[in-house]
Amino acid sequence: MDQLIQYWRIYKDLIPMVIVGFLIVVLVFSIILFFRVKKKQTDSFKRTALDFLISLNVISICFITLYPTGIKENHFMDFSFSINSMKTQGIESIINVLLFLPLAYCCSFRIKSKNKYYIILCLAIFSILIEAFQYVLPIGRIATLNDIVLNSVGAAIGVIIAKLYTMVINKQHDDIRSR
Repeated sequence: MDQLIQYWRIYKDLIPMVIVGFLIVVLVFSIILFFRVKKKQTDSFKRTALDFLISLNVISICFITLYPTGIKENHFMDFSFSINSMKTQGIESIINVLLFLPLAYCCSFRIKSKNKYYIILCLAIFSILIEAFQYVLPIGRIATLNDIVLNSVGAAIGVIIAKLYTMVINKQHDDIRSR
């Protein structure tokens, strides 16, 4: 609970900026949707909605992970991976998993690759880049191997959920066709 209070203190003043940013993103994607519909592109709404959600996820992840905390800490990279460390950090570990789950879910429907490991690999690389920025930039963040692992686990879970959803929908369509 203390971690949630700490996060609230860090981000509470930014809520108006986040709302304005969200509205700008909605406006931009509304314009994109307008032009896709005007060009009569197939699946224009679905593609634009997925592009919007993916962009919103990437922006949110960058904002959450790269916003300065105001804490002056030494930059170091924690290369140790520890299950015990994940247990003691509880809510932060859960947040790290949940952070990449919706992005992987949306990417699974947008990226046409049959090999869904590609999505997990790309998101793991994205997580590594975030940790590298946390290490290099003076923002009061500490880059850790646990974050990379947990973000990648979240990406894998998102891909699995998307695959299960697709299997259920396809089965329902097959059941309807067989009647």
